[in-house]
Amino acid sequence: MTGKSAFLFLLAYSIGFILHIVFAMYNMNLLFKFDAAVVTLMTFFCGPILVWLNGKKSTLTDAHRLSLLGYFMSIPLSIGIAYAYTDMVFEWQAIFSSIILASIIHGVWFQILSRFSWFEVNVDEKTH
Repeated sequence: MTGKSAFLFLLAYSIGFILHIVFAMYNMNLLFKFDAAVVTLMTFFCGPILVWLNGKKSTLTDAHRLSLLGYFMSIPLSIGIAYAYTDMVFEWQAIFSSIILASIIHGVWFQILSRFSWFEVNVDEKTH
């Protein structure tokens, strides 16, 4: 099921990315700012969003797998966010800062997953 969650995430992210260009092109500043904020949040919270998209059927193993996939997806996306927020210039400080922020957020998320087992499915429910 990880593929479906990743596909849905990337589809939503792509739509958001395209919309922010359209909103900027037509000077829809409020919509542009809202969309840019959503895309930014999606970038840094990719792992938790993937787990959420997978729904209640997630086991703890699924949640860890999706979170790891989300972390690896967030790295290039965070580089792109840094590039966008520095007026299309690669500034190393912004790139490192965005990668560190994505790493911290996902690190905290992994700690939350390891402390709570609310994803575990009852074994009896799986076998019947």
